[in-house]
Amino acid sequence: MILQDTGSFIASFLPVSVLIWLLWYTQKQKNEKKNRRLGLGRKGKKDHLWHIVKEWMRINGISGLEIEKVRAFERPKPHELHKFMEKTANFKARLLAKEQGVKYRRPEIPDRYPQEDYFEALEEETKLLNNHLFSPCVNSYKSHRADAIQKKDYDLQNRKRYLIVFKTRNSKTGEISKWISLDAELFPNTDPDSKYKDKVVINKETDYEQELAWMLPLQMEKDRASKKR
Repeated sequence: MILQDTGSFIASFLPVSVLIWLLWYTQKQKNEKKNRRLGLGRKGKKDHLWHIVKEWMRINGISGLEIEKVRAFERPKPHELHKFMEKTANFKARLLAKEQGVKYRRPEIPDRYPQEDYFEALEEETKLLNNHLFSPCVNSYKSHRADAIQKKDYDLQNRKRYLIVFKTRNSKTGEISKWISLDAELFPNTDPDSKYKDKVVINKETDYEQELAWMLPLQMEKDRASKKR
């Protein structure tokens, strides 16, 4: 009788455990797919954001600071930028209407936003940096010199650029910095002995306030997600 009851218990438990496993596996697949799309920050597979920022700080002689937060956003292609800025303008208008308790009114969309000049110049400047191959390349665990990159293996018309934003904390005073933004780029790794498919080039520090013109909704979405944890 005991054996029969035990068998019944196991039989009833198995479907539940299978369902839990399926839910876990499905979520795992979704997370992996999302990470593949982001391209940066995957532990053990690509350059982890924390290591990238730490390496950038080391190269620039910044010490005594800890990384408080770090995030990465895929940078829009040049032809997509205006649309991203339009979405941000609508997003800000909705926020303002909600704060003031008034009806949302769609903002007037210009043919060209003033910030587009900044990003057009940044596009050309970083292209020039990589053509001359003097930006330092970093990955999770070791630095690479940019002269290891073969220009012929990289399509300048379809660049894989990212925006990395982070805050630092002073280990002595506890003071937390404002957001700092870096323009980063993925290149094919031509080193046959490396386990990494891509290298990360930190092109330069950028103007965070200018970056908000296209990534404010994405940044606030990350803020909401982090508060829920």
